[in-house]
Amino acid sequence: YLTKFNFNYYGTANNHCMDYSYHGLLSTIAELDKRNLAHSGTGRNLEEASAPAIIESNGKKIAIFAPILEIYQMILNFFLELRIAVTKKSRWK
Repeated sequence: YLTKFNFNYYGTANNHCMDYSYHGLLSTIAELDKRNLAHSGTGRNLEEASAPAIIESNGKKIAIFAPILEIYQMILNFFLELRIAVTKKSRWK
């Protein structure tokens, strides 16, 4: 369905980006990346979330920024890093 209507950009910074928790967000990002679909607004870290999507239209490149509140992204990064640390620690047992 992502390509059915020929959208060339997906803004992921919205009040529903965490409806399915971190796994849902990361899964969405992975699917967009896998299909090479431009998106911005969220990311696996603050650098990705702050980066613009670059799309080309009529031979011109356009950068689209879609930031969410920086504090929200910082909180998200904290929990993602915590989850990664816990996962790594549990593998050591």
